[in-house]
Amino acid sequence: MFSLRKSLTQRLVFLFIITTVVPIIIAGILTFSLASESLQNENFSKLDVIAKLKVNTIESIFGEIKSDTIIAQKYLNVRTNLPIIFQHYDDVLNPQYIDAKKKLDEQFFGYLNEKTLVDDIILLDKNGIFVYHAGKNISKWFGLEFSFIDSIILESAKNEQQFTTIFLNKSYKSEASMFSIISIYNVNDEFIGYFVLDLNMNEIFDLIQDTTGLGTTGETLLGIKIDNYAVFINPLKYDHNASFTKKIALDDEIARPIREAVQGIEGADLTIDYRATPIIAVWKYIPSLDWGIVAKIDQTEVFSPINSLQQSNVLLAVVFTIIVGIVGFIVSKNIAKPILKLKENAELISLGNHPKPIPAKGHDELASFIKTFNQMSLELFNSRKSLEDFRRALDKSTTVTMTDNDGIITFVNDKFCQLSKYSRDELVGKNHRIMKSGYHSNEFYANMWNTIKNKQIWYGLIKNKDKNGEYFWLDSVIVPILNEDGHIEQFLSIRKDVTQQKILESEIIQKERFSAIGELSARLAHDIRNPLAIIKTSHENLLSLKDDSKSFEKALKRTSRAIDRISHQIDGVMDFLRDSELHLEVIHLKEMFHQLVSESNIPDRIKVNLPKNDMTILADRIKLNSLFSNLIMNALQAIKDKGTITIRISSMSNDMIKIEMEDDGIPIPENDVGKIFDPLFTTKQMGTGLGLASCKNIVEQHHGTISVKSNPVIFKIIFPSGI
Repeated sequence: MFSLRKSLTQRLVFLFIITTVVPIIIAGILTFSLASESLQNENFSKLDVIAKLKVNTIESIFGEIKSDTIIAQKYLNVRTNLPIIFQHYDDVLNPQYIDAKKKLDEQFFGYLNEKTLVDDIILLDKNGIFVYHAGKNISKWFGLEFSFIDSIILESAKNEQQFTTIFLNKSYKSEASMFSIISIYNVNDEFIGYFVLDLNMNEIFDLIQDTTGLGTTGETLLGIKIDNYAVFINPLKYDHNASFTKKIALDDEIARPIREAVQGIEGADLTIDYRATPIIAVWKYIPSLDWGIVAKIDQTEVFSPINSLQQSNVLLAVVFTIIVGIVGFIVSKNIAKPILKLKENAELISLGNHPKPIPAKGHDELASFIKTFNQMSLELFNSRKSLEDFRRALDKSTTVTMTDNDGIITFVNDKFCQLSKYSRDELVGKNHRIMKSGYHSNEFYANMWNTIKNKQIWYGLIKNKDKNGEYFWLDSVIVPILNEDGHIEQFLSIRKDVTQQKILESEIIQKERFSAIGELSARLAHDIRNPLAIIKTSHENLLSLKDDSKSFEKALKRTSRAIDRISHQIDGVMDFLRDSELHLEVIHLKEMFHQLVSESNIPDRIKVNLPKNDMTILADRIKLNSLFSNLIMNALQAIKDKGTITIRISSMSNDMIKIEMEDDGIPIPENDVGKIFDPLFTTKQMGTGLGLASCKNIVEQHHGTISVKSNPVIFKIIFPSGI
């Protein structure tokens, strides 16, 4: 743009200096034509830039909302407390409801204060019934179907995040609204409802109504297609009440830009607007929202310099030769000075200093460019400052390290040095093996390395050892950083110290164990007293029945059964109290189940259906054998005459593996289902009540879950694969 104007200025100066009156007149005509075309092209370019900038900003705003919604979908707080809200929303005085709502409010209020685009966070159950909100008072919707949202959109939101069409919400806020909707799942990945963001359009409308770079008559506007009309959705510069009230028929002859934009047609032309006023316009389509956007300026303003030039041509022809030198000097000075200021500001930004606003006089292209540059430089400075603030906050709360492609440390933050007790100089240039605790297996580290080398993000808990030999736990995320060619350039590790959490978990487990020991002691004393009495009585009988072989053998068998019963009680207690470390290795589940069944004493009348597919898991083989041996034994005891045991394995999302063991034995009474994993609970005469409690302990050691349902009896275990 500048080179074109500079070339034109030099040519005009040259022509006016060396030519006579006739060439001056010809030059004036050519100047008018070229200037007209130049102004037209420059304004098209300017409008195109403004339209694209606003489209990108709108898409960025909604992209951020979409990202926020997806993140909120995975909040453990949401997945944990929503089922409680759904269960008790009609009983708001219920303590469980109050506690769950408090936790959700704490999480959502901060987000609402930060996001000007979001008015409210709304939760619907899976039938679309309103059960929760975190914003203004809209309690009238409690327990009612949320009529703003179409059922088709709700159905689609089960599979993918959805935005509703923008609409005028007369019954609630009497202003333009939209909803962002995504499905929510509980901790068992079961669909339970919808997470809805109530979006106001004020921020979008402020952006659209900003006329920076559009002169005094210019404006931008938004529209949508409703039936056979293009409907304006924002207040217009010349009609402040146009939002959702002003519409143009698609076959009308005026307002061509908005009519085509809402139909997905983009363009730029000299045309007329909704006032039937001649304009120069550029129009775009926003496919993600099904919106049309128009940037326009009245032709009278765009070509006013040309009109003035045309009227002054006669006068300029007379005085041009005299003043051309002065004009050339002034023009050069006026162009050079802002360019130098732009250069100075660019240098300030590169050094991280606050840019100085450059005065922009007039409404020409240079002034428009300077205004745009001022805005861009300020946004760039603010973005850089925000990143610096984010980095400082990250330094205070989490540890950050970076390594090269070979795992050699290239950067550590202060928090990591403080936690590891190593100085920065002691860590940079070394490998993370310097803090290896010996807790994890070689397979664990091999899996981590293979994951990040395959350009995937690795998540997990790592036990490390600091310089003083003390252990600490880090909840870690390792992200491969790729260069422009898609090759791994370095690895970024962000870790959170969870040592105290791990210690607390261990203490809680220990307290539960000690609490159970007292109950176990009393149970053992009671359970062992009876078989001991049997042994004592049988021993006395053996002495008196030694000559009666049948009675002697009967008493001997009775003694043997009592001894077995005592042994079974003691073994069950020892299995429950044992809490050894996990020795992880890669296990093929199909092979493990085949081996377990082959080594078990399965009666001929009982059929075992083994899985035909295979999956691998990183786990402790001995503990897994104990877990599934116990479950197989339970199934055998539940089947009286003959029956079937079926074992199934399948993959789930987020690298989780589901294992199901089903039998057609005696169903578990409904009253006992919720207590079946409690220590000391048993329905068997010979049972310790510790078998299934030990199974639950093994599953939780592997960060998994175990559950059961009756009729038919199906035990479901979910493990992280760890591979």
